[in-house]
Amino acid sequence: MKRALFLSFLLAFVSSVPVAAQSGDAAAYLALTTTPTAAFAPIASPVRFGEMGGGAVSFRYGQLSLETDHAIHHWGLTADFPASTGRVGVTLGAATCDGCDALIMLGADWAKPLVRRSSDEGAVGIGLASALGLGLPTTDGDGFLLSGSLGLSFSAVGGKAGGPRIIPYVTPGVGFGTLTGDDGASGIRPMVAGGLGFAAANGFGASAGFQHVPLEGGQMVVGVAVTIGGR
Repeated sequence: MKRALFLSFLLAFVSSVPVAAQSGDAAAYLALTTTPTAAFAPIASPVRFGEMGGGAVSFRYGQLSLETDHAIHHWGLTADFPASTGRVGVTLGAATCDGCDALIMLGADWAKPLVRRSSDEGAVGIGLASALGLGLPTTDGDGFLLSGSLGLSFSAVGGKAGGPRIIPYVTPGVGFGTLTGDDGASGIRPMVAGGLGFAAANGFGASAGFQHVPLEGGQMVVGVAVTIGGR
């Protein structure tokens, strides 16, 4: 990707990262946090963590705050639906910041319950969480951002079936990110996400959480989502 794109969109971050990290580690961090893979906190809803339900739509916002008082804003719309023994989500969004051109974000994710224990008061479970993300510049450039992740989600769904539910979760994992083009590089980074969700009996839900890709000089993404459907 042309250096001009970095300077207009990511200069505040790149200038804060030690020179030794401005290769594969930084490439992975940037690709993950500016594509849907880690640009948003995961959606916390009962159907995302193993309950049966129909399709849902979520409006999402994430913010990557930088030490230089700049911020990258992520805006997205995710549609998810049941698929075999898991659940598939498709995301369309954009990343913006003051004084820079937008980056178009496309993503897909798949969640599958592995272990689930239910009772009258709720459920606890472990699930597989995987995602792919793509970032496309809206200005002339010779490259793009590509990312992927794989993790295990540890979740609880508190509350009786058919009533309001509270959903805390944590998802550790590993992510891959690459920046293509003249200044391209690739890398692998650990990841961890966490948060809390609420789901009403009528299918309305809201959640808040974070996505953290550890890197010296980097920041975590914090985000919120509003969900309609899924019950």
